[in-house]
Amino acid sequence: MAYDVPEGTDDLSIAIKTTIANALNHIKSSVSAQHGWSDSVAASCVHKRACGLITRIANSADGDVDEVLSFTPTLVVFHAHYVGTSTNKAQAGSTGYYDGTNNKCVLFYYNVVIDTADITSSSAHCIYACDRTVAISASAVCAFDTNQFTLTWTKGNVPAGSVYIIYEAFG
Repeated sequence: MAYDVPEGTDDLSIAIKTTIANALNHIKSSVSAQHGWSDSVAASCVHKRACGLITRIANSADGDVDEVLSFTPTLVVFHAHYVGTSTNKAQAGSTGYYDGTNNKCVLFYYNVVIDTADITSSSAHCIYACDRTVAISASAVCAFDTNQFTLTWTKGNVPAGSVYIIYEAFG
């Protein structure tokens, strides 16, 4: 199912946030209808929610990136896409989460140059991106603080390209 992005939206971050919100509203309505709940009952299951986009240059220095929210999260879900360079032509997708205790993710990657593809998972990271092999990578673990979450980035060797992360935080 496609979700409409408002016309005239130039800011990718706003477009993504709007698209995620539309998808979540659809899911909430579907769950409500499936279980015979009113929309207000389904909405009461999640008190606070924030969506956003983080862009990270894959070979940036190791360290922390703080994302400030208006509440302290209890769960953050991440959808990351790694885009390599014109030289390595690598692509990777990662979906993961942090729930206050566990960092977990699933990673799919493909490299056109060496015709390699694989799926792997990590119980130590909430985001994982790799360039050709898992040895050349950028990964993150998450932690919660008051009114924010922090991604602690670690790179293996020197990955090239960018990581685009859509997150959804719940409180």
